[in-house]
Amino acid sequence: MTELDALVASAESGDQAAVNALLDRVRPVVMRTCARFLDVPEDVEDAAQEALLRLAGALPTRPPEESFRGWMYALVVNVARQRFRLVHRAETARSLSGEHLVDPRRTSVIAGSRLDLLSALDRLHARQPLLAEALVYRDVCRLGYDEIADVLDVPVSTVKSRIHDARRTMRAELR
Repeated sequence: MTELDALVASAESGDQAAVNALLDRVRPVVMRTCARFLDVPEDVEDAAQEALLRLAGALPTRPPEESFRGWMYALVVNVARQRFRLVHRAETARSLSGEHLVDPRRTSVIAGSRLDLLSALDRLHARQPLLAEALVYRDVCRLGYDEIADVLDVPVSTVKSRIHDARRTMRAELR
């Protein structure tokens, strides 16, 4: 049992000091993952705080057969994507209402490319969630093929196939 495994087990059993130590330990990973979805530091911080709160609350109900890391990434990615959709909807509503307050953090070429990429990922998730899930674990969370296979409970060959198909679909979406 690794140090992280022992910390997770203690936190899941209700040890508040272990919960706090675990949250401190995973916070940098949570922040980096949220930053891959969001441009504005305030949005990243909000999403990370929400993810950490959900993580702490859901620890006692985590399925024991799932790896902690994979379970954590799934939770964090979901929170970050929800925040992205919320921000994107708010931006769209403002532009439709005639408000023309331009936020340079959201309108740069890089921000525009990221929005295009995340919008395409949302469309992929709506049509083919299994492909999107594998792609997010690999390209956003940077998990290895073996770890993704463990998290998704599928063979490594299936993971590689899903990632290949997802990338092909994303390339077509972004043309």
